[in-house]
Amino acid sequence: MQEKIFKTTGRRIVFVGVGFILLFWFADILIDAYLFREGSFLSQLLDPEPYEIYVRTLIVVRILASTIYARYIANQLYSVNSQLNTELTERLRIEAELRALFASMHDVVLVIDRDGVYRKIAPTDPGLLYKPPEELLGKTLRD
Repeated sequence: MQEKIFKTTGRRIVFVGVGFILLFWFADILIDAYLFREGSFLSQLLDPEPYEIYVRTLIVVRILASTIYARYIANQLYSVNSQLNTELTERLRIEAELRALFASMHDVVLVIDRDGVYRKIAPTDPGLLYKPPEELLGKTLRD
């Protein structure tokens, strides 16, 4: 599904770039013909001056380069998104395995930092504790 969306988005980027090129080309011709009175629209379209072709071509190349770069960035984003989805799926699988492992244990598993503060208490048999796990979290061994 995501691959189909990406391909559609990539095509849209190209179509938008081509649309900007055509829009620019015709807008430039209209401005030259009607604002600067440099001949008719058809004469500007069919027989432009060499410098106009040069300037228009430079701008068209710039728009085209931007379109290709946008497509490249979209491709990179899709690739990174795919890698993140794969990594997330793997982490969720590992988390489910660890939760199942802790749930099947009958011992109490405590995570204590170097200062002696309870950081995590595994969800095993809370009856083995002298206080509920919620009261122990964040407290030290001496409390």
